[in-house]
Amino acid sequence: MTNPQFPSKEEIARGYDQIPAEKFMPRKFHRRCVNLMVPHLQPGAAVGDFGCGHGTLLQTLREQPLQLKLSACDLSPVLAGNTLG
Repeated sequence: MTNPQFPSKEEIARGYDQIPAEKFMPRKFHRRCVNLMVPHLQPGAAVGDFGCGHGTLLQTLREQPLQLKLSACDLSPVLAGNTLG
């Protein structure tokens, strides 16, 4: 059952798709996150980013020589679909 006072998931996702990448967390933040994560990751480990937005965290992880199995999930199928290319 939907509530007419609130937008649907699809309406939210469409609006979210329109937010420019520069309004999300900066790449510098994601590099720091990756620097904290890497010592705890084994080569070939699976990493999921839930709420990936434009996928900057996973793109930064992809630059590591660990051959990680990366997965993206976001409310916006457009953003999630563009994340891993």
